[in-house]
Amino acid sequence: MIDLPGRPDFWNIGYPLFGAFVYLAIPISLAVISYGIIRRIKLWKIGLGKSEMLHLDKRIYRFVRELMFGVVTHKNFIRKKHVYPGIMHFLIFWGFLILFIATVISALEFNFYRYFGTMFPTAYIRVELGFIWDIFGGILASIGIGMAAWRRYVIRPPRLNTMLDDNFILATLITLLASGFVLEGLRIASTELNPSSHLYSPSAALWSPVGWVIAKFLIFSGIPNALLELSHKIFWWSHAGIFTMAIVYAAIKFSQIFHMIISPLNIFFRTFRKSGELKNMESFDSLEFFGARSLKDFSWRELMAFDACTNCGRCEEVCPAWQTKKPLSPRKVIQDMRKHMENQPSEQNFKSPIANTIIPAEVVWSCLTCGACIDICPVKINQVDTIVDIRRFLTLEEASLPKSAQNALDNIEQRGHPWIGTEHDRLSWMDGLDVKTFAEYPETEILFWVGCTGTMTDRGIETTKSMVSVLNKAGVDFAVLGSEESCTGDPARRMGNEYLFQTQAKKNIMTLDRFNIKKIITTCPHCFNTIKNEYPQLGGSYQIEHYASFVNKLVQTGKLNPRALLEPKKITYHDSCYLGRHNGLISEPRKIISSIPDLNFVEIKNNKDQGFCCGAGGGRMWMEESGQKVNHKRIDDFLETDADTIVVSCGFCIQMMDEGISAAGQSDKKNAIDLLTLIDKST
Repeated sequence: MIDLPGRPDFWNIGYPLFGAFVYLAIPISLAVISYGIIRRIKLWKIGLGKSEMLHLDKRIYRFVRELMFGVVTHKNFIRKKHVYPGIMHFLIFWGFLILFIATVISALEFNFYRYFGTMFPTAYIRVELGFIWDIFGGILASIGIGMAAWRRYVIRPPRLNTMLDDNFILATLITLLASGFVLEGLRIASTELNPSSHLYSPSAALWSPVGWVIAKFLIFSGIPNALLELSHKIFWWSHAGIFTMAIVYAAIKFSQIFHMIISPLNIFFRTFRKSGELKNMESFDSLEFFGARSLKDFSWRELMAFDACTNCGRCEEVCPAWQTKKPLSPRKVIQDMRKHMENQPSEQNFKSPIANTIIPAEVVWSCLTCGACIDICPVKINQVDTIVDIRRFLTLEEASLPKSAQNALDNIEQRGHPWIGTEHDRLSWMDGLDVKTFAEYPETEILFWVGCTGTMTDRGIETTKSMVSVLNKAGVDFAVLGSEESCTGDPARRMGNEYLFQTQAKKNIMTLDRFNIKKIITTCPHCFNTIKNEYPQLGGSYQIEHYASFVNKLVQTGKLNPRALLEPKKITYHDSCYLGRHNGLISEPRKIISSIPDLNFVEIKNNKDQGFCCGAGGGRMWMEESGQKVNHKRIDDFLETDADTIVVSCGFCIQMMDEGISAAGQSDKKNAIDLLTLIDKST
């Protein structure tokens, strides 16, 4: 052994006779871990073999970047509303990682000296390193574990779904930490603070402050040295045994402790699709089922994602459906899918149906596809993909969807828009306005994509006219498609009718290509997202901007010069999910607002990338809602700001805000306005 001060390797455990068991434990542990992973991989492989292209170089780059800036700093864990659990996880992660590094370094020091006759570089500072292992390993881990226990058994937040496995993991970590500290104290008391020991070195003992304190207590208690050494030996093998048993338990039960392996795998293999981009279906002719009837209809990557879920409940906490007492819990959807996968021991059983057996239909139809669950998930699970896949099966295979949703889909198919009973058409909003069409002026540079809501609803038409006014004031040359424009297919895709979506998308792509259109601006975040992120799946790639970014450029370049308004005086801004969270347009609307003099702007809670859905996403605009309405909860947030006006930048949002203000009996005091109308009035 290395004859240097500090922790002597394999001291007092009967090395080499008994120490050999340590070397046996390593391959046994690795074998058990491998067994658990291989068992799981066999389940994943039963899913669809096809998934996204590997793009190994891009994945490695993305993974390393997220490892450095995500895992190391824990920025995905320590977010607004999640500071306490984020710090807790940070301390546990780094504490145990440092302790693991300490164990590895100790093994390297011992084996380098024993088998190569040389000193491993850290051996010369092993005493000083003891301070790092104690303070930045043991203490950090202890604080983190203490926070976890306090949170789980005292604070007990509603989203925390404690299970037996969680209790076992926490108890194991506490036992490992406690036994490790006692071990250190027993060793120091028997050696470094024992004048009769050849390893006596009181100054070295001080570099391990926690162990030193425990050792002082043991010595003060008058325990004989022989008993200290015997206790050390018992604790050492108990410590090793607890660790080994924990590994075996985790592998057999596939405990959540395996998230340390599966979660990084899920982060590495996750999709490259944009946040608001739903996955494309394969050729309709080659599919056994449209959508996901059973587990076999999910890809191996999606099945792996079910295992990556740590049951933390963050997705549930931010889900607007769950917050308004709907039956949807994104966490429960993923956990139920995982349990279902565990209960399917054979490929034949993987074909058992999911909808209305594992996941009830009312759960599937409650989703707003707002992406809050995806955004908040620290291990990058895409809950929306799972839900929409089941919707596709219900819609395309079983024609089982809410009647109002079916009516909207029928209207898209027959009339090219989802708005039933509207008195408007694609051209009526243009009455009295001098607006060009591409059919008349095919050389026009910019297409203004008006969208269904912008042509078929009164509130939408108001915003559309404001857009025309703003563009004219800025001298922008633009034209519209008029009667040749049709629904992008966004509602159809999110309600599960992928066939109708692709029909609409291909029709629009043909129109856009026929006019050789390159640059598009739109007022609708849903049209913006669909054309920008989903049309490229079908061969339609265009430069498209939402007005929030386009108008902001007009303001910043001086083509628009806003002036002060008499009304409103105090405003707040509601971030559209498909503009803010899904597509990152967060600062642009606020820059436009700040350009208008004398406005008193206050932030509403749940804002920016953590905004709260208006309740209309995912096709919910055309579905009946039971219980507390999502938009009513959002209006409660608005009323808390004491602002007189809530500004939006989405045709769906403004209708939902109007209805919510009216339902709250505040129509005479409060109002909603589109940002375009606000900037139009100020210029």
